[in-house]
Amino acid sequence: MSEIVIPVLLGPTATGKTALLAKLAERYNLEVLSCDSRQIYQGMPVGTAQPDRQTLEQIPHHLVGFLSPALSYSAGQFRKACNELIPEILKRGRIPVISGGTGFYYRALTTEMIELVDDEALRASVHAMSHDERLALLEAKDPLSLSEAGAVPAAGRVHRNDVYRVERSLYILLLTDRPLRSFYESGFKKRGDLSFAGVWLDLEAEAWKQKVRERALQMLEDGLVDEAVAVQREFGDCPGLRTPGYAEALQFAAGDLSRKDLEEPLIRSHLQYGRRQRVWFRREAELLPALGRDEALQNLEKLMAAGIRS
Repeated sequence: MSEIVIPVLLGPTATGKTALLAKLAERYNLEVLSCDSRQIYQGMPVGTAQPDRQTLEQIPHHLVGFLSPALSYSAGQFRKACNELIPEILKRGRIPVISGGTGFYYRALTTEMIELVDDEALRASVHAMSHDERLALLEAKDPLSLSEAGAVPAAGRVHRNDVYRVERSLYILLLTDRPLRSFYESGFKKRGDLSFAGVWLDLEAEAWKQKVRERALQMLEDGLVDEAVAVQREFGDCPGLRTPGYAEALQFAAGDLSRKDLEEPLIRSHLQYGRRQRVWFRREAELLPALGRDEALQNLEKLMAAGIRS
C-alpha cells in the first residue's frame, strides 16, 4: 500500500517553532500549513504572532491571515483545507509541514472525523440563543459537558465562558442526542490515507516563561494596542478578539489600565494560553514525542532526509 508521511512540528506559543522551520528550510523546500487557530485572522499579525515578511518570503505559509476576525474556523474546516493543500504542495515537489500549537486542529486532521448530517434550522436556532441561554440548556441536559471553574477541560468538555464551544457542544447534543464527550470516549480512529510523524517542541519551564514574557512585551512595542482598537472598531466583539492579549490591550486603550499595569496581565494571559496547550498535549501524549530544540531538529531532519513516501 502506498504511504504518504507528512512532517509535523507542534508546540506551545513562544517555543521557537518558526526559527526551527527556518533552519530546516535551509536544506529542504518546505511549505507550512499553519495549525494555529489564532494566526488565521486578517489584520491581526502582531497579537497572533504571525510569521514576519522575511519568514514568509523564505517559507510559503498557508492558513495564515486569511479569515475575517468576525468569523470562527472549525477543526473540520481546517482538515478540509489541509486535505486540499497537501496534494497541491506535493505536486510542486515540495514538503508540506504541519506546524502550530492548536491541538484539536491536529487531532481533527490526523483522525477520522465524526460524520454528522447537518441540520441548518437547528444550527440557526442554537446560534440565535444568547450565550446564557445556551449555557443553561447545556447544563440542564448534560452538566458533565461543562468543566469545573479554573480546570482545564477534559476531551469533549468545555469552559462555561467559551462561547464558540458551548454553542458547538449544545448543537451536537441536540442533533445526535449524544454529548460531545461521548465521541471522544469512544476513541478516534487514525485516518488511512495519510500518516503524520514529527515532534512536539517544548522548552524547560523557566526558559519558556521568559520567552513568553519577551514576546508579550515585544507585541506592545510592535503595535498590539492599535491593532486591537482597529479590529474592535471594524468588527466589534468578534471571535478574533478572543485571542490572548487583546482584552488587556483594549482595557489599556479605554483608560482602564496604565501601561505599567498592562504588562503583567498581558504576560499572564499568554502564559495561561501556553499552559493550556501544554496540558492538552500531555493529555494526548501518544500523538507525538516531546523533544527539546536540538532533538526536534534532528528528528525532523531524519524524517525529511528519508523523503515523503508515496
